[in-house]
Amino acid sequence: VIFVLATTAPEKLLDTIKSRCTTLHFIKASETEVVQSLKRAVDGEKIKVEDGVLEEIAKNVDGSFREAHKILEQLMPNGEKITLENVVKLTGLGEGKPERLLEYLINKDAKGAIEEIDKVVKQGTNLRTYSSQLLGTLRVMLITKIGGGQAPLHQGSAGQVELKTEELQSLIELFSEAARQIPTSVISQLPLELAIVKW
Repeated sequence: VIFVLATTAPEKLLDTIKSRCTTLHFIKASETEVVQSLKRAVDGEKIKVEDGVLEEIAKNVDGSFREAHKILEQLMPNGEKITLENVVKLTGLGEGKPERLLEYLINKDAKGAIEEIDKVVKQGTNLRTYSSQLLGTLRVMLITKIGGGQAPLHQGSAGQVELKTEELQSLIELFSEAARQIPTSVISQLPLELAIVKW
């Protein structure tokens, strides 16, 4: 007889239990692994999908196979071909592109940045998803910068603008805190607006 104990809080287990177990630590799946898992489901169920659909789902599930398949199931009921537009609507990003906000932040344009947030809200974008994608972009920029490579650049009227490591760190801290506050904020976009003003 083999008992399998699954937990997301292994630190709460008693030492007497842990000492009698073989411990296997599971890590988050990569986007490639999530896409492969979705492809098996799509091929098996003969679901028609547009190019880029599986990749878009994988980008929005933070390494969770379960969440990815749940999104795929929600997109299936009509029996028609699943489009990229269907995925964008369901995941809540709408037409909001974090890169546009980043452009205003780089140029220290508070008015433009706040107006961009207002547009994003009016489009019905899920602000937590939006914040997550903004932070993902900033994270890539920071890692690239630390790694000695060239961080993504913004081409503005004054030429190419590159954020310093300290600036990227500050932006990540500000918007991480804003993202945490969104679920409990009386006005959903207020934490993001405050982060913009502080920056």
